[in-house]
Amino acid sequence: MTVIALPQLDVTRLAADYSAAVRESLTDSQMLNVRNGDAVADDYDDTSEMLAEAFHKQMPGADLEHYGDDIVIAAERAEASGYRLSRVLVACEFSGTVRDALTARGHSAMSCDMLPTDTPGQHHQGDVREILGDGFDMMIAHPPCTYLAASQLWRCQPKHDKDFPARQQASDEALEFVRDLMAAPIPRQAIENPVSRIGTAIRPASQYVQPYQFGHDASKNTGLWLENLPLLPVPHESEWIPPRMVRYQGKLVKRWANQSACGADNKSPGPDRWKLRSKTFQGIADAMADTWGGISQAVTPAPVREAAQLALF
Repeated sequence: MTVIALPQLDVTRLAADYSAAVRESLTDSQMLNVRNGDAVADDYDDTSEMLAEAFHKQMPGADLEHYGDDIVIAAERAEASGYRLSRVLVACEFSGTVRDALTARGHSAMSCDMLPTDTPGQHHQGDVREILGDGFDMMIAHPPCTYLAASQLWRCQPKHDKDFPARQQASDEALEFVRDLMAAPIPRQAIENPVSRIGTAIRPASQYVQPYQFGHDASKNTGLWLENLPLLPVPHESEWIPPRMVRYQGKLVKRWANQSACGADNKSPGPDRWKLRSKTFQGIADAMADTWGGISQAVTPAPVREAAQLALF
């Protein structure tokens, strides 16, 4: 007997695509009824047809009968999550921190960077603009801040052209890259950056968060530019990691473990210093996944809104 190997079906992606189709089809009130257990999605629309369409989007021309077990698993995952599962693009991330936090919660998350991923997982190595139109439900992007950070913009001044040639051009190109990300056909977006030119040239950040608010003995003022996503809920101040008090230029100032007395990052110089500084803190990554992925048991149903604004959480 000849055994024919079938192409592998990505069950996690199928569950996410099917969830997205159900969310798009049902109104907010219908979705709330489903999530509260007062109805099933089939009461309002033919979800079997949605599941078949999601399957064929990934496996055009394939026979559903050959993948029956996997399809059942995907459908059960989607239903168990309240149809919150999503395809998520984590742009400009090589560490896998945010991608893995989302994957652990059942989502089909892919990171993308010009560098290879540091940890195993779905990863596209290359320019993220190549895949912005690939049907993602949400994007969390970490554009490089080297030429955007407000602390570095002094280098763009004409009087520093000799020491930092073409710095203004590099900053303009970095800003244009952010505009490309924001213009992506992805309905829900979060752009992460420190205090930067994004806030003055495009629009102010939706909020700023600190790692010490999320369980880390570290300070890094992090801006979030959000589109169709809620603010990250910040724990009560009593739960923050407290600073140490140090004397700098005759004054007592607050500093966390990652800071020297002057407030600068105290990581030792080296070829990997920039990689260590750019990695998202795990506490913030978990908050992103819980708030914007929203399939944890602690998440309560969102209030009723127009269907076009239906949240994933």
